[in-house]
Amino acid sequence: MASSSSIASRVSVKLNRDNYLLWRSQLESVMISQDLMKFVDGSCEPPSETIMKDGKDELNPEFAIWRKSDQLVLSWIKATVSEAVLSQIIRTRSAHEAWKALENSYGSPSPLRVMLLKKELMFVKKGNSDMTSYLQKFKFLVDSLEAAGCHTPNEDLVQIVLNGLPSKYESLINSIVTSSTKLPSFAELYDLLLNQETRLQLMKQDVESPMERQVTITAFNTFRGRGRGRGRGYYQGRGGRGRNQSFQPAQNQFNNHQTTVFQPNNLSQPNHQHAALPSKKIIECQYCGRKGHTAKTCWDINPRAFSALTLQESGDEYWYPDTGATNNIVTSDKNMENKQTYSGSESVMVGNGKCLPISHVGDLQ
Repeated sequence: MASSSSIASRVSVKLNRDNYLLWRSQLESVMISQDLMKFVDGSCEPPSETIMKDGKDELNPEFAIWRKSDQLVLSWIKATVSEAVLSQIIRTRSAHEAWKALENSYGSPSPLRVMLLKKELMFVKKGNSDMTSYLQKFKFLVDSLEAAGCHTPNEDLVQIVLNGLPSKYESLINSIVTSSTKLPSFAELYDLLLNQETRLQLMKQDVESPMERQVTITAFNTFRGRGRGRGRGYYQGRGGRGRNQSFQPAQNQFNNHQTTVFQPNNLSQPNHQHAALPSKKIIECQYCGRKGHTAKTCWDINPRAFSALTLQESGDEYWYPDTGATNNIVTSDKNMENKQTYSGSESVMVGNGKCLPISHVGDLQ
């Protein structure tokens, strides 16, 4: 038979106002295994404390045996509650009396407590916790309401769980709510969500491995006209500063919701004009569900990989335009002509997510 000193190894929690169901289930299992549950449920009435023997009152041996077992169970109860709870049962004299006192206090929550549990259940969110912790917290709230006589239908359970998930689970949520079959049970949903969490973690690892490498972005300085023989792209010229090949910003280039465009000025050949770029299909991330990027470059998966992106100024003394781009950026204004201080509100976002200010606009030498 377990002693009061060893009961702590069998009951992992101490009773407080929030874990009555968990505490009771563990302690009941111990008492049932020792055939002592009858001392708390009231089915084992105490025998008479004394008996008549030879005309005298003597201690009833059966009562002594009963009291020994009853006090053992009472010691288990007192050993597995918090100090705040212990003060409520410190004067109880039997296991049944202590058990009923705790059941009345914590087994049947007040109407206010029920209202708070319902509110907490409606707004529980997964957040940064793992899926197991999220579902365990959810199950605890449901069980607490069940113990108070408030049943939550399975359909409501599933919808509340799904509402608490972040956007990266949107694909699974859509497949569940749009399915022609009935909604899964809570146990089935539990397995589905754990499997989806594992799948997303594997996807994250697959994307992280190539992105962990240090990436260096070289900022190409725009055309400087000293030319090493042939130019690049559309511009083929030798030597000189070539004023016909200078760049100047188009009007309204820094207006909100417009792309910053630098247009070639006074080009002598009509075939040097830029071709219109085809419209791009909007992509959607398979991980977070947001548009404009894929899982390979998702900031939610690995922000550290993007923080590794750094700008490194090119050491090449010559300047070349990126002919595939609609505008060019330089790191210094010393090679600019007709430069003007930029007073707009636009900025340039670089690979690590930071926005760099624009100081000047103008033509390049």
